[in-house]
Amino acid sequence: MERLLDLCLSSGGSDLGGLIDRLRRTTAGSQHPHHIADGLRQGVALLKERSFSAEGSWQLPISKKAFRRLVKEALSTPTFSTASGSQEAARPTSATPSGLEQDLLAWLPAGDGAALAAQASAAATWIRSRQTGPDPLRLAFFVCPPMDYRQLWGPAPESFVLTSVETALLRRHMRRLQDLLAVLVRAGAKVSLLALVGDTDERDYLWRRTGAPVVLRHDVIAQRRELFRAALYEFLEARMATAGLGASVDIEVRNLSALMPDTDPGAADNDLRQALRDGLQEAELAQEMAFMRSLWRGDDAYYHGLPCPSEPVLLEAVRDKFITYALQGRRLLDLEPLLLIQTERPPQLRMNMLNAARIHEAQAPLLALQFYPQ
Repeated sequence: MERLLDLCLSSGGSDLGGLIDRLRRTTAGSQHPHHIADGLRQGVALLKERSFSAEGSWQLPISKKAFRRLVKEALSTPTFSTASGSQEAARPTSATPSGLEQDLLAWLPAGDGAALAAQASAAATWIRSRQTGPDPLRLAFFVCPPMDYRQLWGPAPESFVLTSVETALLRRHMRRLQDLLAVLVRAGAKVSLLALVGDTDERDYLWRRTGAPVVLRHDVIAQRRELFRAALYEFLEARMATAGLGASVDIEVRNLSALMPDTDPGAADNDLRQALRDGLQEAELAQEMAFMRSLWRGDDAYYHGLPCPSEPVLLEAVRDKFITYALQGRRLLDLEPLLLIQTERPPQLRMNMLNAARIHEAQAPLLALQFYPQ
């Protein structure tokens, strides 16, 4: 496969169509066409990695539109079904284990091959174990709500909480999220997509030590958060319909403020918070401090318009952020079984933060697929 791809990449765009044609002809009459399909999927992933990487200058000598058309045509050809060894599989069927894992691998970002293979294998095993049950597969992901902190200094300071999806980071994720859902739907799965809006950051760590910089009406903020939740639901529903996934994907949107209300945590929770704080690692704290500082840099920075705290105050906010994530990861136990789509950066640090309380209490870590490379 790699030799054919190298030839294709070095010889020009027309050979890509020839490669697909040769693979299709090779498949015809084969007793194991799904092996060819798996090879093609690996090839497609390699082509995408080499050609469209933002970090490199490689450009495939064929237009992206033509490349996608050829790949879509090849993968939709009945002989490339991964569900059967015969050529009768013209109707949609469930993928075999190897086919599903290869599809997940092709979706995952470039990175440590062994780690990504483990993610794909664990996710595929979980998906297959639940496919025959009555409930849909629950996929969850966190949504960072859009803010405009400059509004804090205007006549309606509560409007720093935006109610439209137009500037939400989620818009950058939609194509790949749709691709992943399409993989599961092709595998015969019914999916419940749960969007968890992270609307407690100011309460839980950003202003936990200092308080808000201006007087705010929390009832108005709650109304605006609900408006965003409703707008996000409509946005996701429309995107699923546009992608042809509406009949197979149910949408649910929840605010973390509703799942984790700001109440007295009690002695047991205080003990857990202290244990988590005592276990924080200096290297991870330093990594998160650098990340948080970056959110104040530039006119388009996430915290633009909000005064940057001093280093000691920021460090305490970062410590509180670790505790916040740990408790959120623990709260997800009540929503399981689920597969987390990790859309936050840096991905491994975020997973460590979400799993900290679970590991402390001897609970299983979250099952997750990462959205970004390490």
